[in-house]
Amino acid sequence: MTTDLPGWSALTIGENSRSGFDIDLVKWLASRLDFTPNYVDLTLAQRESALRGGADERKAHLVAAVFSITDERRKRVMFAGPYMVTRQGFMVRKGDTRINAMADLKGKTVCTGAGTTSLKQLKDSGIKMNVTDEQGMNACVARLLEGKSVDAVSTDQLMLAGLAQTDPERLEVLPDLTFGAQERYGLGLPLGDVADCEIVTKELQDFINQGYWSQFFRQRFPGLEPDPYQPDPFNLNACE
Repeated sequence: MTTDLPGWSALTIGENSRSGFDIDLVKWLASRLDFTPNYVDLTLAQRESALRGGADERKAHLVAAVFSITDERRKRVMFAGPYMVTRQGFMVRKGDTRINAMADLKGKTVCTGAGTTSLKQLKDSGIKMNVTDEQGMNACVARLLEGKSVDAVSTDQLMLAGLAQTDPERLEVLPDLTFGAQERYGLGLPLGDVADCEIVTKELQDFINQGYWSQFFRQRFPGLEPDPYQPDPFNLNACE
């Protein structure tokens, strides 16, 4: 799990408590499949490596961390899902009206997470912006709020929605500016772990069909209409 993504998976230091949609999902799966989660803290860049290697080398059996399913990643890890769909967007300092379209990013400095699909899409966008990356998205937000080295933060819109909740008086997600391919979040498992993948995929179908998905979404992202972000429960991956 990540520790610094409000709305998804955040760790409150001192209290040792975790909260977010991904945490809700893991707890729900644990109650259904009768296991006790042993949380391993990861950065976004460490998600793949945590699942790779031999059984004694792996840091995790399951990664639930806004993990976008891509053909390239499926060569190295297996995915159950998707359990969420979104697109890449932008967050700015509240009241900053300089960015309204992709063309407005020319010459601007945009921060995103290291080792993410968001980083690749920014670099491949064709816009001559200055792209910088950090190990954690909270570091990007801190730089944005400083008002000096970063003009915008870019990652998946729903990740930005969670980050904006931390300081709604100073942060704003641009609602009408998205780009790139649809991001489809899946639960990562070790490559070849077909049996567990099929079990988890079936549980994800129930998670959506039985209303738990909508319940947790509304709790974590109040004010957002859930329908655009809910995947078709009958069109999940076949764990191949």
